[in-house]
Amino acid sequence: MKQLTSVPLFLTVIWLAWVYGRLSGSTAGDSSDHVARLLVGLLILAIGGWILGRWPARRWGYVVASAAVVAALAFPLITARVDRLQWQPFSNAALEEAQNEGKPVFVDFTAAWCLSCQVDEKAVLQDRSVEQELLHRHYILLRADWTRYDPEITSELSRVGRSGVPTYVIISGPGERATHVLPELLTRGVVLDAIRQAGAAPDSGSLAPFPTAKTGS
Repeated sequence: MKQLTSVPLFLTVIWLAWVYGRLSGSTAGDSSDHVARLLVGLLILAIGGWILGRWPARRWGYVVASAAVVAALAFPLITARVDRLQWQPFSNAALEEAQNEGKPVFVDFTAAWCLSCQVDEKAVLQDRSVEQELLHRHYILLRADWTRYDPEITSELSRVGRSGVPTYVIISGPGERATHVLPELLTRGVVLDAIRQAGAAPDSGSLAPFPTAKTGS
């Protein structure tokens, strides 16, 4: 039991190392992502070695250990993602520029230490149908990284009635901001409906907010 529980503990250490990399490194966090993938691959390799050492006389132990070696080598490659969407760092200047162009804006308020943010991003925002809809409707995508509690992002969160992350906002219409606040816990259907509503008529009036789901960060 002690050895088995070491696996989630190691995964926690990898996650904390990734968060630390985001805090101390660049905003994009590309280096932290690569290091985290490498560490997970090494953990898979260590699990294979543990199995081989614990059951050295079992044929299936060699099979599992061999599979772990392959998985450890392949994991950093298969999890590396080529972004189909171009996310820009959030700033009021970038937001005003997008509004002046008359384009709808999707703002993702996120942070490296926010697990809910990471789940929403992987499960919903990176869904192919969501990405295609954002591209089709010419959205400007802004990522507000609140990992370091940026005061400009804090001010914008307060403006939309939120005090933390995850927060997802669609802003449409030139001039006065017409904001549409999505739930903290996203689903593909909720996001697609919101994207279509704002993207179809970017010059329309203010959009009614979705009900807010109360979830932890």
